[in-house]
Amino acid sequence: LGPDSALRQAPPDGSVDPRWGCFPRVTYDIFQRLLGLGRPFVVAMSAVEFYLAAANDLLAFNNPIAVSADNEPVGMAYRVLHAP
Repeated sequence: LGPDSALRQAPPDGSVDPRWGCFPRVTYDIFQRLLGLGRPFVVAMSAVEFYLAAANDLLAFNNPIAVSADNEPVGMAYRVLHAP
């Protein structure tokens, strides 16, 4: 994600903070693209870490994520974002 201090808000000039990691950069880019369309939209995101054959939910205290018989993640947390 990047340093905690870099995640509080976007820089005042609207640019991408160079200290941001992948997730904040992707989120910011998605919002910029959708805002450019000029239509209403909703963005909901989840964050999963895959490590040593396990999946953990980064938005729910690293809780393990189960996988269904259809290979779909079960029980992941998500957040609706109102701003990048």
